[in-house]
Amino acid sequence: RGNGNLNSALMALANARNYVNLSEYDSALVWYNLAAELDSAGSFRREIAREGLACATSANDSLAMVKMMTNTLGASDMEGRAEELVIAIRWLLTERDTKSLAHLLQKIDSHPAVSEPRLQFWQAYALSWLGRTEEALAEMRQLVLTGGLSNGLSERQRSWVLVGMADNYFLLGESGVARDLYSTLSSC
Repeated sequence: RGNGNLNSALMALANARNYVNLSEYDSALVWYNLAAELDSAGSFRREIAREGLACATSANDSLAMVKMMTNTLGASDMEGRAEELVIAIRWLLTERDTKSLAHLLQKIDSHPAVSEPRLQFWQAYALSWLGRTEEALAEMRQLVLTGGLSNGLSERQRSWVLVGMADNYFLLGESGVARDLYSTLSSC
């Protein structure tokens, strides 16, 4: 691991990134933890949290994920953390952790400034998975109305939103609206 400048959060973060590039995730996690300890001013907290979550996921290290998820779920400042929140939602979905997922979605909902298309997509997906049809539909509608479908979503994600809107309208008893949407989708 070398002796490097251990007093610098930036140097520790750079070392972590280097280990990630080498696919040495266990070593990278050590450096991300050191970077977090050294970053007393919080200058790199968003990068450390986002990249640390992605690294722990890549390492398939459930203990590291739980530790980092605890930090994400407990964070009071959500601004600038959209990518970290996307990783967190996706991980909670794979873990089928409905309680933590619901808590995270509530937290995100109370911080509308953090919202961006990729995060909105995963919110809609998670809400749909939780069976919260009306809320999922509201997120999907918001994505469409704000032009979010064109910003950072893959073709599959865009398709999921458009078909999901029709499906959710149908599930909510709005069969006329659903039929019109299905008709429009079939003509594309």
